[in-house]
Amino acid sequence: MTMLFLKYTLTNIAAYIERIYRYNNRVHVQPYPVTMKSIKSRQLKYIVNYVSLLIVLNMLYYRWEEEIRLARSKEFEENVVLDKAMKLFWEQGYEKSSMTDLVEHMGIHRRSLYDTFGDKHTLFLKAMDRFRDKVNAEIAGQVKRAKTATEALELIFDFMINGNEDSPSGCLMVNSAVELAMRDDAVDSKSTESFTLSEQLFTDIILWGQQNGEFNSACNANELAEQLHAVCVGLRVMTKTSMPKEKLKSIASFSIKSLDK
Repeated sequence: MTMLFLKYTLTNIAAYIERIYRYNNRVHVQPYPVTMKSIKSRQLKYIVNYVSLLIVLNMLYYRWEEEIRLARSKEFEENVVLDKAMKLFWEQGYEKSSMTDLVEHMGIHRRSLYDTFGDKHTLFLKAMDRFRDKVNAEIAGQVKRAKTATEALELIFDFMINGNEDSPSGCLMVNSAVELAMRDDAVDSKSTESFTLSEQLFTDIILWGQQNGEFNSACNANELAEQLHAVCVGLRVMTKTSMPKEKLKSIASFSIKSLDK
């Protein structure tokens, strides 16, 4: 559409110049190119104004066409593309993930990314929130179907070590804390909040085990939860290495057994 409009514009300009040339020379136009020397300065001014107006109209038309195209391209599910951004940050980290990488990986236009999610830092924080919500939902489901506190801990550690088949190794929260927490207050706040929630979950499970006689009730549940969480964070880091998973499972199993009576 834009090319047709531009072609129509140039055709009008050529026709306008031809009419002026006819008027000035009062003769039939010969089949040779019209030169600017044959046009008086006043008429040249009119031509410049006319051309400028057509250029502006063409630019406005192009912008309108672009906005329509972008509006159509924004027909996407936000959580779907946010999950793609989350996965890229999870795999590459914040610094290594450029806006170009994000646009390509998310499959949306750069303008749509800014309009929907803001800048890169804001998108990263939203990806952290998305990760926290998805992981918490997954772990809550694991705990809910567990019949004992021991089984609940085993399911949690198994998830931390193996994750999901289509997910990167490690943990976005742990990765972000290591990469950015020391120099980014927002990332530090979200990481700390997530760790606090994890510790509280471990506390609740340990109290459950102490009440039903699975775990030693002589120890403080909060302190035991802090220890388990520290082990959990360490395991999340180790899953990013070539460390055999059997060794990681052995560490998790020993940590759980240490709670026994």
